[in-house]
Amino acid sequence: MSKMLGIFLIGIGTSFILGGIWVLTQTSAAQKPEVAQVLEIPGSQQNVLDSLSLVISTAMMDGVITPKEEISIREYASQAGENPDQILRQIKQDLEDSSEESETELIDKNQKAGYDFEKFIVAKFDKKYFTIQNWASDKFVDGRYAEANLHPDIQLTLKLDGVGYPLAVECKWRKKPASEFVQFANPDQLKRYQEFETKSGNPVFIALGIGGKPSAPKSLYIIPIQAFQNPVQHLDNLSKYKKDIDKLFFYDQENQILR
Repeated sequence: MSKMLGIFLIGIGTSFILGGIWVLTQTSAAQKPEVAQVLEIPGSQQNVLDSLSLVISTAMMDGVITPKEEISIREYASQAGENPDQILRQIKQDLEDSSEESETELIDKNQKAGYDFEKFIVAKFDKKYFTIQNWASDKFVDGRYAEANLHPDIQLTLKLDGVGYPLAVECKWRKKPASEFVQFANPDQLKRYQEFETKSGNPVFIALGIGGKPSAPKSLYIIPIQAFQNPVQHLDNLSKYKKDIDKLFFYDQENQILR
């Protein structure tokens, strides 16, 4: 009888222990930080990078980093193995320098840097095969400017055997970023250039120079305008578009690839 009573008491004790574990689990789940629920943290490293890029782009779009955006940036950055403080400093610096992105700014040192980089890019197109159809001036007065200034910086044509193959290039030079993320356009520009490609039927590319000087960047990337819907990308995502800095451009007109 005492043996049966012992077994019964052990069973009761086990039930209480299991019940206690279940209660603790539910309580813990209910007390999870709200940010984890909002972020819906993705499983793969690539998804983390993409989500971080999207949050950065959203923050830069309206020019203000909200507390929730900062929490998201810190959370995703930590998951991606990036330094959140560096990324936030870079965003704030890019927002301060946002006037450089304006295509209707007066000529200043930033515009000169952009023009120097454009000249560097133009020199990469062999003049035996490429002709320049339009080179935007970015000049304006009293808020009036040519509509062509809203188009990609340089429109060219590759001529082979009497046939012309048009393409366009938007030039962007960036100082060495503080983190592994870089903004190669602002959202409005990216959308506008994508629409330009669709309407004109002419392929558009972003020529992105990073580091060094505008006239001699350290790294160069040639990015198809439709490659990304988000203009803020991790350098790992751009790696396949990296180009040898010392070589001339080659345009594969059949596949519409510039490299």
